[in-house]
Amino acid sequence: MPTYHLPSYFHNHQEAPDFFVYDYTSEVNTERAQVALSGNLFSFLQDGTKTVFLADDTITATPTHFLVLKAGHCLMTEKISDQARYRSQLFFSTTQALRTFCHKYQIEPSLEPQMDSCLKLPYDSFLLAFVNSLRALPSLNAQDLLAVKFEELMLYLQATHGQRLIDFLFAPAQPKQEQVLEVALHAVDHPLSLEEMAFLCHMSISTFQRTFRRQFHTSPQKWLQGQRLKKAAYLLAVKGMRPSEVFPEAGYESLSSFSQAFQRLYGQSPRQYQEQHHS
Repeated sequence: MPTYHLPSYFHNHQEAPDFFVYDYTSEVNTERAQVALSGNLFSFLQDGTKTVFLADDTITATPTHFLVLKAGHCLMTEKISDQARYRSQLFFSTTQALRTFCHKYQIEPSLEPQMDSCLKLPYDSFLLAFVNSLRALPSLNAQDLLAVKFEELMLYLQATHGQRLIDFLFAPAQPKQEQVLEVALHAVDHPLSLEEMAFLCHMSISTFQRTFRRQFHTSPQKWLQGQRLKKAAYLLAVKGMRPSEVFPEAGYESLSSFSQAFQRLYGQSPRQYQEQHHS
C-alpha cells in the first residue's frame, strides 16, 4: 500500500514551507490510506465524513467538527457526502512555526505525555468564517499572509480552549513499546492489518513482529485471534448475541470461518458454547 507524505504530496517544494493551505476535494471514497504527516495539520472538514485511525484510537468527524493532528503516522478513511463529494480545507504548519508562535506570545507548553493523538473540536461562527477566509485566499500560499492566519487561529483557540491545544501539539511521542501495546489493543476491535499496525508504530513489518513477540511471546496474528475469540465468547455468553451477529465483531468475514476458529479454541461450536454458558 502506498504511503502519502503530506503536505509534500500536494506541492512541488523540495523543502516544506512553514505553512501550506490546500483545498482538498474528492468524488470517491478512500479506505484507510496510509498518511505520514511531516508537520501539524488542521483538517477543516466541510463535506463528507473523515475517520482517522491512530495507534491508540479511532476518531470520526462530520462537518460539525474539525480535526487537529500532529506530525506522525495515521490511516485516513474519507467518505463522500450525499452530494457525492468530500471536501476538507487543509492547513499545514511546521513544528518550528509552532515554536515561533509560542516564543512570540510567551506560552510555555507543559511537555507532559498525553494519550490524545488527535483532537476533534467543534466549529463555531468564528471558525466557520476563518475557514471561509482560507478558501478566499489566492493560491499563492504567501508565507507572510499564512503566518498571520496561523496566529489568528492559534490565538483564538488559545482563548476559547485554553492551553489544551498547545500542550497536545507539544506532547512527546509514546515509547515504542507502549505504541505496540496500544495498537495491539486497538486492533482487537478494529480490522487493522499487520502492515497497518506496523505503519502506525513507525516500524517495518519485521521490526514490529520482533517487538511484538518480545512483549507478548507470540505472533501478532495468534494474539489477535485469541483476543478476538475471547471477545466473541463474552458476546455469546454474557450479551446473548447470535453467532451471526458476533462474527463481524470478532473480525471474521464469514460465519463459517469464525465457527471453525471458535471450535478449535473452545472445543465447541459458538452455538454450543452459548447454550452452555449463557444465563
